[in-house]
Amino acid sequence: IKSLRNSLKGLPVIIVGAGPSLDVTLPFLCQFKGKAVIFAVDSAFLALKRVGITPDYIVSIDPQMAVLKHLSSLLNESVPMIVTPISCHALLRKYKGDKIFLTQEENIYARRIKGISDLGTTKAGGSVSCFALDAAVQMGCETIVLTGLDSSFPYLMAYAKVSNVYSAEGYIIRKKLVSTQDAFGGKVATHQNLYEYLRTIEALIKDSGKRVYNFSPMGAKIEHAENIQPSLLGGILTKKIEKKNIHQFLKHKRNNQLYEEIKKQAMPVNC
Repeated sequence: IKSLRNSLKGLPVIIVGAGPSLDVTLPFLCQFKGKAVIFAVDSAFLALKRVGITPDYIVSIDPQMAVLKHLSSLLNESVPMIVTPISCHALLRKYKGDKIFLTQEENIYARRIKGISDLGTTKAGGSVSCFALDAAVQMGCETIVLTGLDSSFPYLMAYAKVSNVYSAEGYIIRKKLVSTQDAFGGKVATHQNLYEYLRTIEALIKDSGKRVYNFSPMGAKIEHAENIQPSLLGGILTKKIEKKNIHQFLKHKRNNQLYEEIKKQAMPVNC
């Protein structure tokens, strides 16, 4: 990720999560195709592809082997994937596109694999959305729009119906829930883990100094992010952007030796 610093300087970014709000916001994203750099969490990738949107980056950090099942149809994609050394080991081996590494500070791999911290680190933790947000900030983007980052269970749903991972189990039936404020002053259900991820997102936004908009109308309120309606997004994402140079670094910034060491050290994790 270090070699990507400021590669998106001055450009707007949309970070697409797989929360229930994506069911509502996905049709609007089609209007802004080509007007922002798109980061998709892995579970939102297929939803975007179905409506003709190919994200510029995929972010995947889950170590579980179930990830490979959910992402089996995208293994031959060429979209660069932002990963960590603890991302699903089978996905790291089988995904054909370029892998862009970042690792958490003080992570075990930072001590085990010489040179990995030199590729770039993050203070983000927990949620894949946190990693996506920090990557976008490190890459120097100007404005960030968050959608599908609900950090909650609107209508007691964990995922959007359009996501890779939605099923009948997407409904929360056994978790101990608490309530938090939603984007419009009401209440929405969440639990401790999601609440912690929400606070991490808020801290990342505050520290970044970026202008951030929350386009997740069904989800939790995000401090330091301005709620925005679809009609106003057009005033932010106003013109087509030039993307041809975004991935040029990949042609000459590869570190294959270090990547092979990461693959060798990656530990299988079973569900």
